Amino acid sequence: MSSFKNIYLTGFMGSGKSRLGHILAQKLSRTFVDTDALVEKKAHFTVADIFEKQGEAYFRKLETETIAELAQRTNLVVALGGGAVLDEKNRVLLKQGLWVFIDPPFAALKERIMRRTHRPLAKSVEQLDELYKTRRPFYEMAPIHVIETGDPEDVCQEALKKILEKMKAEE
Repeated sequence: MSSFKNIYLTGFMGSGKSRLGHILAQKLSRTFVDTDALVEKKAHFTVADIFEKQGEAYFRKLETETIAELAQRTNLVVALGGGAVLDEKNRVLLKQGLWVFIDPPFAALKERIMRRTHRPLAKSVEQLDELYKTRRPFYEMAPIHVIETGDPEDVCQEALKKILEKMKAEE
């Protein structure tokens, strides 16, 4: 159907990458995978436990290995961890597929993130602000930018439209 081996969804934590990824994979007849879930399976620990016990550098190493493994496969929709784009090796791999930035308003992100307790890098609003400012320029490198409005079906339709347009243009 496409010259793109995989579709990679990126964006800040809480942006809905996994939720959207499931829907897109179904609509595009692709397999959905979440890199955080694969890293947890590989490490036999949750992401939060990996950060606590082995540190962020170890998590990032596992994350990069996982993305490299996925880049060897085809027909995937991949939800990436929020910090995956910080590593140049990962960005090179993302460019081999179709890279999509899911972009909710930051106020909505903060509300979602602060309601949850399993985000190891979400200790305070100030920390979130700093992470967001650091990461956003990397997210914006994605050739497809989808504004996340809160309605999963609307977001999915917008993402699907842009993905299919890009696929058609690349044929």
